[in-house]
Amino acid sequence: FLNPERISMPDFDIDFCQERRDEVVRYVQHKYGEDRVAHIIALGSLQARAAVRDVGRVLQMPLGLVDRIAKLIPNPPGKSVSLKDAMETEPRLEQMAESEPIALAAPESHIFTMADGTQLTIASSPIYSPMFLRFCAMMRRTDLLTDPRYATAQLRRQNIEPLLAEVRAWLGTFDNLEQLQAQVSEAGLAVGRVRTTEQFSQSDWVKEWNAIVDVDDRAGGTVRMPGNPWIFSRSQLPPPGIPAFQGEHNDEILAERHVSPDEIADMKERRIVLSRKTSVGAFD
Repeated sequence: FLNPERISMPDFDIDFCQERRDEVVRYVQHKYGEDRVAHIIALGSLQARAAVRDVGRVLQMPLGLVDRIAKLIPNPPGKSVSLKDAMETEPRLEQMAESEPIALAAPESHIFTMADGTQLTIASSPIYSPMFLRFCAMMRRTDLLTDPRYATAQLRRQNIEPLLAEVRAWLGTFDNLEQLQAQVSEAGLAVGRVRTTEQFSQSDWVKEWNAIVDVDDRAGGTVRMPGNPWIFSRSQLPPPGIPAFQGEHNDEILAERHVSPDEIADMKERRIVLSRKTSVGAFD
């Protein structure tokens, strides 16, 4: 703590249970002032090799493949090497990334339609080798493992349409999503139903969590809006306030930006700044 060798003032850490942590925060704000209390977070980072091993563990990649990739990353003593630098200095890493993508972009998540019209997606892509093995196990199609069209990730990317046709044909053998989920889970994959925004807003999950609430639209009706974020304490957040009309607070916002009243009036006259007192329709 306080000693002659220490230049800065001492600090101390106290951990509070999250259930009543908000009460402690409010007490400290009340005692010392809100402008003297702040939330901080400590961010850590991983070295390139450790990052690759963590990603491999999360993606459940074969340990041998993860180890082979990690060992290709240079690890000079006393120097940090980024993944970008490693890719530039080790050509085998770039070749591996091109032939066997570890992380696949969102367009690789395919949407399928079942016989009853339910749309769903399987949370992975059969292009990546470990996931291709799971897709084959899921469909009970070990014959696809020896199909020359799907021998490598690059070939599977080139022949993605016939491969997806195999998946669609297999999905067609199920009557509903509940029957499908058991077999998909058995292979270590996840399946989810694809919903429209309207369908999602009507779901039991949304109702249980008050994810969408009805708010006064200031015209005799209501408008549906996202509710409060999730909270994991005893705090009670107020419901969302009445929504503002478009441009309703232009004057206040511009004044905060030190725009003079004359300049605001000029912008209104020239219709650079617009507002209206209805949720739809023409501007004032």
